[in-house]
Amino acid sequence: MKRLFFIPFIAPFFLNGEPSAFDLQSGATKKELKQLQVNSKNFSNILTKIHSQVEANTQAQEGLRSVYEGQANKIKDLNNAILSQEESLRALKASQEVQANTLKQQSQTLEDLRNEIHANQQAIQQLDKQNKEMSELLTKLSQDLVSQIALIQKA
Repeated sequence: MKRLFFIPFIAPFFLNGEPSAFDLQSGATKKELKQLQVNSKNFSNILTKIHSQVEANTQAQEGLRSVYEGQANKIKDLNNAILSQEESLRALKASQEVQANTLKQQSQTLEDLRNEIHANQQAIQQLDKQNKEMSELLTKLSQDLVSQIALIQKA
């Protein structure tokens, strides 16, 4: 690549150099020599254009490489964000499961408490019934004692 860079500058010296005595003996005319010089300049111009195109292509390639690396970094960042969100979702699911289990336990505890309250209410009703019966018995016993005392006092 760097060798191509120097060709446009070196080529004219080789192609446009002073004709040697051998060239003069070959019978080349001035017109032919002029044509060779024109061809040399054209060749030099072509090499310069090719060099410019190579430089432009190199810059374009560097630009594309930069864009590619930028896109690769964006994809990597997006992938990391997705992985982070997946981890957050897993943590939320675990938290949700813990809360669901806690809610289930609390629901069971509440049901157990309702059953205990119902059993206690029945026990209270039973005690009230027994208390009422006891009160009636005490009232009857008291009345019986009063009537026996009254009979003893009359006798």
